[in-house]
Amino acid sequence: MAPLLTLEAPAFFNLTPAPSWVPTQETLVAAPTYTLVEPYASTSQTHLVPVEKTSTPWELILGVGYGLISAVLLIFSWMGHFRFRSRAKKNPRVNLGGSTLVLCDPDISPFTYLRYIFVSEKAYREGSLEEAILPHEQAHALQYHTLDIHWLRCLQALFWFNPVWFLYLRSARLNHEFLADASALQQNISTKRYRHLILDEIANRMVQSRSALTSPFHFQATHKRLDMMNKRTPSGRKRRKQISLLPVALVAVLLFANFQAAPLATSIPPETDIQDGPIGPMPQTNPAYTPGQLQNEYDGILSKYWKEETWPMIQAEGIAEEDQLQLLVLFQQMDSAQQARQIVGAYRRKDVIPACASPTPDQLKKWQVADRYGIWVDNKRIDNTQLRRYQPSDFAQFFVSLLHPTAKNYGDHEFQVDLMTKEYFEETYPSNPDAVQLTLKPPSTSRMVVPRA
Repeated sequence: MAPLLTLEAPAFFNLTPAPSWVPTQETLVAAPTYTLVEPYASTSQTHLVPVEKTSTPWELILGVGYGLISAVLLIFSWMGHFRFRSRAKKNPRVNLGGSTLVLCDPDISPFTYLRYIFVSEKAYREGSLEEAILPHEQAHALQYHTLDIHWLRCLQALFWFNPVWFLYLRSARLNHEFLADASALQQNISTKRYRHLILDEIANRMVQSRSALTSPFHFQATHKRLDMMNKRTPSGRKRRKQISLLPVALVAVLLFANFQAAPLATSIPPETDIQDGPIGPMPQTNPAYTPGQLQNEYDGILSKYWKEETWPMIQAEGIAEEDQLQLLVLFQQMDSAQQARQIVGAYRRKDVIPACASPTPDQLKKWQVADRYGIWVDNKRIDNTQLRRYQPSDFAQFFVSLLHPTAKNYGDHEFQVDLMTKEYFEETYPSNPDAVQLTLKPPSTSRMVVPRA
């Protein structure tokens, strides 16, 4: 049978038969089983602790390093001191006009430490020591050049980080050599010969271990020393240089001075004679009032309440409140000496409330002797035998005073004992601490000065 429809395909199509599909048997694998587990309940709570960032203590490190270096420099400096002192004690010594020659090993080169001049014993015994060497070294000893070096070394140990100190120390040592050379040349020694001596010593010197504290005869800046020997500064030129430093010093003072305007002094009016009359309404007062004016106003207020010229003379409870305030302001303006002269003192209550203090049983028993003690309880005179009814805890305060000849009860007993019960203490010193409290002081002399009106 012929097909009903024929499709023609191009030749480049490769028609291959489709692969045949063969079903294969699939292997069944059992699925894994899972067990439900209750969630884990933590019994502890987690806290986040901030971790502090550690920093290097540079200040401590630098401080310790500075201290160690300074300590090492100071130790080495003083080790040299003890070494040379020990060397001076072990070797023969010869006095030399304020200094001491120390005769050491034959090969030593002359140098100075404090008052000791170390020289070769062989050269000294044989007389081969140059005559210009001893005046040079003796100048180091007599001018205390070693102490200068010691002081500069101590400062250098403290300020070792500053290179200026090294330059300053070197300049100081060079200046010492200049001074020693000038002193040696004053001994009628030829300058030319002295210069040759320096050059010969430098040419023949040997390497020796020596502390920097000593004053060696040789110095690195030898050419500067040789130049200084030929310098002669005329006196007029030297004086002009010194005078020229004055304006420089003045300019330096002006540049570095700290100018500040001084406050104008408040003029205090001179003290005048005592004047009568009030000094003005209180509490506004003028601090410029004289002590005499203060005393006049103070006495004027007290005179209104003065009773008699015998103790107690005045009752503080009867003074009006406005007068108490005025007395307080006046009293506070007095100095301590004037306050001490007042019979009536004015204070804030909080400043005069005494601390509670009860007497002891022995004191109560001792106060029962009538010929020695007069007893007042709450400002009322009682018989001494009535103290037997009281206990020490019944009292909040007590005062024992020796009677003065001007006292009213002088001769009846030697001491007056004032006792305050707890109830009376609370009434006398209320809780208001800012209230005015007037105190009455017994007179210390036989004559009482009554304030005049």
